[in-house]
Amino acid sequence: MSVRNCIIASAAVVCLCMSPAFAQPANTPDRTLAAEGDTVVHSKDGNKPAFHWKIWHLSDGSYEVVDVSAQNALAIQTYRFDPQLMPLGYTLQIGQPQGKPAWAQASKTTISCQYEPRKLSCETESSDGHKSEASIGADPPFICVGEFYGYDFLWLMTGVVRLAAKGNATKGIVNTYDWTEPKLGELGLEKDKPMTISFVGEVTGQNEGEEQAFKLYQLGQIDANILRVNSKGVVVSMRVKSRPESDLMTVANYKEYEPWAPKP
Repeated sequence: MSVRNCIIASAAVVCLCMSPAFAQPANTPDRTLAAEGDTVVHSKDGNKPAFHWKIWHLSDGSYEVVDVSAQNALAIQTYRFDPQLMPLGYTLQIGQPQGKPAWAQASKTTISCQYEPRKLSCETESSDGHKSEASIGADPPFICVGEFYGYDFLWLMTGVVRLAAKGNATKGIVNTYDWTEPKLGELGLEKDKPMTISFVGEVTGQNEGEEQAFKLYQLGQIDANILRVNSKGVVVSMRVKSRPESDLMTVANYKEYEPWAPKP
């Protein structure tokens, strides 16, 4: 799978979305709501919310970003990060999906992946009771991208940029792994094309009405994307390098409920 094509496909798919109602449990001793906001997709037809997300600060210092699609309120993504905002795993829960693979055809399917130092483990369970699991030795740093064209790429790339920014990526290369279907109804994993991330400078600009400093990272070489990263290490916008005047996605409507920031 081409990551670049997936990014562009994602923007095309969700540009007609509207923001859904979004409810999450109240604060508990195990987790506290730190912030929430929207990921907005920009197109020639206008700017519309594609995802609404909430950042939860867990009692062990880690973070969960629970992200709901505006196109399908039953499509819920959870991005898991450690206290340094390094990616720990990813969960996709989707209802009434369209298309292949076969194990995603049930009315509700959950796929969950865990990142270990040199191993990727994923499992899937559908509402009809079918379960499947797979694991693969993984070359760090890595993430799982899967064949899913509804990713919130600002949060997906936040994990990738953190891996590169913390010096874990040799020559800026972050390996990716993909879901496969080795036989009907079974989940498999395989290595995919790596992402290349490079730091390209800093810029000062407006974000949510405030003047802020941002770091800029480039994803890929040909038809590259430029990622703007805030002081917390979160990717807050993405644009095609050849079209500097036009963002593909940006963060909007950000609300912070408690001061939070990843550990240095």
